Order: sequence, then C-alpha cells, then structure tokens
Amino acid sequence: LLEVGTGFHPEMTGRENIYMNGSIMGMTKAEINRKFDEIVDFAGVERYIDTPVKRFSSGMTVRLGFAIAAHLEPEILVVDEVLAVGDAEFQKKAIGKMQDVSRNEGRTVLFVSHNMGAVSSLCKNGVLINNGSVIYNGNINETIKFYMENGEKAENYHFNGSMLTNKDAFFIEIVILDVGGNECSDFFYDEAINISFKLKINRFRPEYNVFCLILDKNLRRVFAAESIGIKEEMKLRINGNFLVRGDYSIHAFIHIPRVKREDEIENVCPFKITDTGSSMSKHSNFDYGVVFGNYSWD
Repeated sequence: LLEVGTGFHPEMTGRENIYMNGSIMGMTKAEINRKFDEIVDFAGVERYIDTPVKRFSSGMTVRLGFAIAAHLEPEILVVDEVLAVGDAEFQKKAIGKMQDVSRNEGRTVLFVSHNMGAVSSLCKNGVLINNGSVIYNGNINETIKFYMENGEKAENYHFNGSMLTNKDAFFIEIVILDVGGNECSDFFYDEAINISFKLKINRFRPEYNVFCLILDKNLRRVFAAESIGIKEEMKLRINGNFLVRGDYSIHAFIHIPRVKREDEIENVCPFKITDTGSSMSKHSNFDYGVVFGNYSWD
C-alpha cells in the first residue's frame, strides 16, 4: 500500500472500487463478498459506500485503501508512509490491525515511516536506509537510537516555509524565543519558552486552528496546545518548570479539527532543556520522564 487511493477509479463508487481494487490485488469475488462488510466497517465509510470516490476526502480514501489491503491476508504487507494522512483514531486502529496481522496471523509487515512512535510500537526489527543503501540493521530500539544520533541535524533553529503553495493557510516561519524575544535553542528547566508562528493566510476560515506538539528525542509527542482560530502572527508561551532536561523539537499543523489538515510541519526547531537546579537534577544518570508536575506528598 504505497499511496492514497492506489488503484481506485474516481468515477466509480466505494463499493465498485472495493471489488475492482480487491480483484487487482488478487482476491476472488467470493473472498471480497466474505470480507466486504468487514472492510467497510474498518474504513468507517458506510454512509458513503455508494458515492463516487472522487467525492471522498483524502482521509476517507486512505482508510478505504488501507482496509482493502489489510484484509487481503497477504503474506507480506508493505505500508509506505500511507498513515500520515489519517487522523489519530484511524492511525491507532491501523497499527492495531497491522499488529494483529503480524502477531496473531504470523504474517510479515514491512512498515516504512519517519514516525518513531509508530515504528517502536509496531516493529521488532528495523532497517535504516540512506540514499538507497542499508546503513544499519538491528532490533528496533537500537535502530531508532542510531537514527536519532546519526540522522541529519537541523542547521537552523527556526523554520522557514516556502511561499510556492496554493494552500488556504500555511506556515512561513516558526522560531523559538526566550523571554526577551531573542532566538534561542538552549533553556534552563525553569525558563519560559516562546514559540512564534508566522502564517500566510490566502483564504481565511474561522474553523482553522494551529495545533502545536512538542516531540522528545525519539519523536514521541509529550505536550500539545491548540489555538482557537488563527492570525498571521501568533505566539505560544510555555512556562518554566515544565519540561525536564533533554532534547526536543516542534511538530505543528494548521487544521479544521476532525476535518482536514491544511499545512503540517514536523521535527523542526530543535531545542535543549538543561537541568542544574531542580529537585531532580541530582539524578544525573536516571531518566525521570519528560515533564515536571504539580504534586504534593501527604
């Protein structure tokens, strides 16, 4: 399964495409009949199954395409970055399906992704490829560690986007600032962090929000904040005494919740938190999480 809607005909309905796509992939009509309800239910497109696929959203299309491929009972299921356009609920369901295929059915899943969280939850072994050559092969945790330590590092601590796009709204700059408004990439644990966003809005829609995530060194999501509406200049302040020591980066997108993502930027603006004075700093060789909490002992 390589991209959204591979093998789909836009003029044909979802129902017709299930039969055509399943046939292309080697299923008999009897097999498709047996799997049909399960495919439709998994994709969550019951209401639109007799609607031409050209009227499907990208999310609906990828859900249907994945559902067909995942129910083929293949010996090897190859999934290449295709889950990137699905919403969080579908991604969770799709990973669960792939886990079921590999663990319970004894089949092979070849999962290609830059999402380290998804990779670590699904895979047991990893292969790291650079410019067509295998540069590392081992268990998944060792492969992720090698990737994070030896992958390309961002040269700039701010993100500059391209103006060559016809999107309704998109990021043109993301930069991390200290309390004085200066560009910064190193903070003490008790310092506030300001994330500045500059947007280009070609078509304003009041439903648009900016969603900002902070990723840890393994690209796992550790914090999220969402705006109400958008403007061309926006700033998110994160108070000190929140993030513990470590390396972090930003993942942000402009979206209409549960409907569409208009623009998305991941793993930019790397920054570091240093801890030399908190109550936890004495644990120099111990991983004590990613956030401080407000708590008390009775």
